[in-house]
Amino acid sequence: MAPWKCKVFGIVLMLLFASLAMWTVYLMVVLYLDNKNRRIKEGTWYNYNNKRSIANQYHEVMESASYRWVGIFSRVVVIIALGGLAVAQIIASSSNFHRMIPSLNKRDWALVFGGVAMGMSALPSFRNFRLFSFLALVATTFTSWYMVAMGIKGADDQGLNSAAWDNNVPSLSAFFAGASNIIFTFGGHAMLLEVMDAMFAPYKFHKVFYISYSYVYTLVLPNSVFIFWGWPSQAAQYGNVYAYMPPSVARDFSIVLMVLHQVIVFGLFAFPLYFMVEKWWGVHTNAPYWKRVAARLPVGLLLWLIALAFPFFGVINDLLGAFTTTFETFIIPPLVYNIHYQLKKSAAKNRAESTKPPTNNRALSKIGGWHFVFWFNWLIIVFTAIFGFGMGGYASIKAFVDSVSSFGVFAACYDC
Repeated sequence: MAPWKCKVFGIVLMLLFASLAMWTVYLMVVLYLDNKNRRIKEGTWYNYNNKRSIANQYHEVMESASYRWVGIFSRVVVIIALGGLAVAQIIASSSNFHRMIPSLNKRDWALVFGGVAMGMSALPSFRNFRLFSFLALVATTFTSWYMVAMGIKGADDQGLNSAAWDNNVPSLSAFFAGASNIIFTFGGHAMLLEVMDAMFAPYKFHKVFYISYSYVYTLVLPNSVFIFWGWPSQAAQYGNVYAYMPPSVARDFSIVLMVLHQVIVFGLFAFPLYFMVEKWWGVHTNAPYWKRVAARLPVGLLLWLIALAFPFFGVINDLLGAFTTTFETFIIPPLVYNIHYQLKKSAAKNRAESTKPPTNNRALSKIGGWHFVFWFNWLIIVFTAIFGFGMGGYASIKAFVDSVSSFGVFAACYDC
């Protein structure tokens, strides 16, 4: 395949997986709402005074709509996925700040920002993240357009470099590792149900999500393309874009904003894990606030320790993309949807009671309704299992083993 075709194929993959991620969010919204309505009818939704203070979680919804083994498997996937995503934020923040202040190595900065990120454990619930989420959005917006500007400026002020489209992919393994990294980008589904559950109008979540993803397109695609176009050799060599950005006020401001963003995102990814631990200790509801925080701290400390032990940011992303995101975003939601509405003995009843059946959607009803949804879901499952889990999994494991062999565990300054 010609080198430029590989680059175009990468852009197509990003658009494809983003579109599939939006589809699986729709499936998750349907499963959540039907689970909620069913439990309200059964009288098991509210835990006191017609109110619910229990966080409804990904694995619980998946188990309710399918079988116990699916719930157990989902819980394991979610723990690994969200734990890995939280760890990645500490690694990324330490790597970024080291580029601005190299007097401390990355491990030292990981000690600093791991402690800062632990402060997010003190927030009571997802509803307390609203202002923080807005600040994180400002951070990513500024950084993305800063990257676009630097990409257009190019290395040594040479502008865009057409040679970027002629560089060969180092190996097939590297290509699939990159594909796993693209899949990792859409790995937040495991905590979306908790966010949806915290909303006052959860039935509108998928519409808000589509709008936000459309905005993300304007951030991710332009800065990725222009940085690769303006700094081709540097982008191929370094996993962190700040490693080759020239020092400037704009660069340093971007680094500070991104570290702020990463600390906030650590909290977003860690909170579902905190809820699991709270439920396990029996302090999730009707318990003093300090007991909930105390139950969370060991989880945060463990994530902090893992970040110090395995500071391989890009490689960790590849592993998470192949072994967790493929399942929690692209396989489990369509599988559970098909089990609930197609395969279970109560499938006909479940379809009749669904709050958002495809037959009520004008576009879906024209192309086959339930039958189209079922077949499309099976296609997604097979494709992501082979491409993401199989091929991407092999490539990411190989990259991880190579990194450990080269740098060891608890590396003081990985890829400096």
